[in-house]
Amino acid sequence: LGGGAVLDAATRADLASCGVVLLTVSEHAVRARIRGHDRPLVDGLDSWRRIVADREELYRSLADLTIDTSDRPLPRIAREIERFARERQP
Repeated sequence: LGGGAVLDAATRADLASCGVVLLTVSEHAVRARIRGHDRPLVDGLDSWRRIVADREELYRSLADLTIDTSDRPLPRIAREIERFARERQP
């Protein structure tokens, strides 16, 4: 799903029955990540700030686990998500 999926009420209802992992990032880290890249919907830091402001409450309301990815290595993030998924299995 794309980041805008939470804007649709039916999608939010579907997500509420799943295990949702919210990956967050600090403004400092996102600045470095989007610089020089052609990202859909993100035309610089101001655009990113607006998108986050519009959607953050929805994202957080659905999240069963939130992970700040600002300075965590990818393998560690993957292990945390894997652990979360294993713990949710019946």
